[in-house]
Amino acid sequence: MRPLTFILLLLLLIGCKDHGIEPTPDIPIDELLQTPTTINVAEKSLFLKTFLGIDLMPGPERRPLYGAVYIITTDSSQIPSSISADAVWIVYKEKGQVLKSLLNDVNEPQPPYQIAKWFKTDPILAPAVDVVVRVRSNSKTYLLRAPDQRIYVVY
Repeated sequence: MRPLTFILLLLLLIGCKDHGIEPTPDIPIDELLQTPTTINVAEKSLFLKTFLGIDLMPGPERRPLYGAVYIITTDSSQIPSSISADAVWIVYKEKGQVLKSLLNDVNEPQPPYQIAKWFKTDPILAPAVDVVVRVRSNSKTYLLRAPDQRIYVVY
């Protein structure tokens, strides 16, 4: 995703709220950092891509960290409709800090090999973080991690 597209996405998403879904649980940082970077779900191998940005424009209010997560099949095959994602954890391992949020649907068509979601959390000032997403399929739950994800600064 290009930075201009991300900025436009941010402007559209400001002010959106969670939809009454169960709260994101606390998971110990050690467990989050041991999460695999690829998982097999419903006979599909999946990996995670992200785009993270924070608005540091001066102003009276705190600026959240915004992000988009993309769950993608490793072979570009179609993701079954039984696979979804609903929560994200942002891990700043150098400071032992973990932020969490529920995921929201992206209201744009996606390629059949990808699930796209967006989120916002409290601000975090870090050059890079690990991102962990909760993936669900039928009654099973999985965690999927993208390590060392850069946070882009938007002014």
